[in-house]
Amino acid sequence: MGIFDKFTDSLGRKAGLKVAQIGSNKLIARYTDVDLFLVNKQILSAADDFIEQQYSESENDDVNGFLNEEEAALLKLSFLRGVAENNDDYHMGALLEDALSIVRDECGKKIRPAITLLALSI
Repeated sequence: MGIFDKFTDSLGRKAGLKVAQIGSNKLIARYTDVDLFLVNKQILSAADDFIEQQYSESENDDVNGFLNEEEAALLKLSFLRGVAENNDDYHMGALLEDALSIVRDECGKKIRPAITLLALSI
């Protein structure tokens, strides 16, 4: 594999990650009452870092492939719910729990069981 092949491969992975992150934001906005613009930027950045970590781990999965937008949305909402519960913000936690249920109902067929279990464990 030459230098240009490695560069192209790296660029493709980065583009796929951005599609998953931005797509998850659009899915959350479409299906739920959660306004991500009101979430603290540092917390949202940490959620995106978590999605990036999970995306990197999913690229080694030859069977199932990369993390998709629906899975990224589920993981992002789970991460934000965990932050809300740790800060004793029960109203936001309940809102995010409802949002998780909606995303699971609307996009359930596109979400792998392993990702659902990971989301429930956060």
